[in-house]
Amino acid sequence: MAVAALVWLCGAARAGDVSFRYLGTLSSGMSGNSSPRAISADLSTVVGWSTSDIPDHSYCAMYWTEAGGMQPILSPVPAHGQACAVSADGQTIVGYAATQGGAETAWRWTSSGGFQWLCPPGTTLNPSRALDVSADGSVIVGSHMVDGTSWAFRWTEAEGMVSLDRASGYIPGFANGISADGSVIVGGYHFNSNYWTADSGCVEVKDMYGFGVLGVSADGTTLLGAGGGGWAVRWTAARGLERLCSGLPHAISGDGSVVVGEGVAGAFVWDEKDGQRLVVDLLENAGIDMTGWTLVCAYGVSDDGTVIVGEGCHVSGRSGAWMMVLPEPGTMGLVGLGLAALVRRGRRAG
Repeated sequence: MAVAALVWLCGAARAGDVSFRYLGTLSSGMSGNSSPRAISADLSTVVGWSTSDIPDHSYCAMYWTEAGGMQPILSPVPAHGQACAVSADGQTIVGYAATQGGAETAWRWTSSGGFQWLCPPGTTLNPSRALDVSADGSVIVGSHMVDGTSWAFRWTEAEGMVSLDRASGYIPGFANGISADGSVIVGGYHFNSNYWTADSGCVEVKDMYGFGVLGVSADGTTLLGAGGGGWAVRWTAARGLERLCSGLPHAISGDGSVVVGEGVAGAFVWDEKDGQRLVVDLLENAGIDMTGWTLVCAYGVSDDGTVIVGEGCHVSGRSGAWMMVLPEPGTMGLVGLGLAALVRRGRRAG
């Protein structure tokens, strides 16, 4: 193994203002895997899932901090879990877990109160998932099954889990994004995209027909979507639908200017100034030796667009979560590569 690669496996590598860090797993030795799903707005906490050596929790939700490294989030009963989102200060984490013999069930975890099911762990006929949370941790959104039908829900401490209303005769199957202040919720059913506000209720985004909505920017103005033959798209009321690049997007920055995801060549980042670039190219062009690494996917991006988290693997056999730090959006043009370069490289996501 190259010396630089060994350094990364033990900690962080930095070149100028750009850095790469392997975050590890909950499994011992060189076995196992981990994958991040989101990073808090204050950059303190990364959440996702990891394999582990913990009895009855071989696949569990996790969170990572600089001080504590990777830590498990354990449900009170044997379960396989995943953390999907985190509040701005890293103190509230939401996700879902599948109990033995039961269905996926939504939960939240707080630093003060620990683990809590959002509804009683259900049978295989009544699954639920918590998929996103407001900045202050008070509003949670996701999906749950009611009388055999999947509904989007909004959860608060006062009201519990409440199904969101319908638009144009469609049944919203899930809510997978919420603005920082909790005023805008997005979701849909198959290729029907919707958003909800307290004033307007459920509104169908007709411009996004054929594209599934995947999330919303923290300021609530920009919807992130995918579909239409493999395109990543975004939508605003002012500009309508914009096709950004090929690939599957997973996350959007707070103001909607930076998008990250996965394509046939691996993890990518897109921004308004430089378009689509491979994460590995940004690192290599910053002088960081990426020999042996395959960066499969970028799953999360910070509100300010400067920190990206994703999943990758190394020839040493270690796989798992990684973090990339950039100086600021707009200075990511370390490589003048666009979509053609992505195709030329021919790296495939695994």
